[in-house]
Amino acid sequence: MQKGKSGLSDSLRKLSITDKDHEDYWTTQVPEYFEKMDVRKPPKKYVADKMQEVVEEAFEVRRKLEKNMNRRELLAFDKVLGKYLEPENLLKRL
Repeated sequence: MQKGKSGLSDSLRKLSITDKDHEDYWTTQVPEYFEKMDVRKPPKKYVADKMQEVVEEAFEVRRKLEKNMNRRELLAFDKVLGKYLEPENLLKRL
């Protein structure tokens, strides 16, 4: 604050730090960590998110390929994809 001015709106300035019931309370709080690109994210959560991204990318590729493949090719592709998505193989790729 400089010369009695702050960057907060009048409604937020009236908000107490302990007033958790107020509708705007959570918009004034800094989260424990942000979902993307935050070094404060717990390691387990970070690894789980990365694995989820790998799985989503694999199935996105499958959705694109399945339009041009026959049933046998899809079964073979799914078998190979399943091996790549086994947890121990995923961890090797991270």
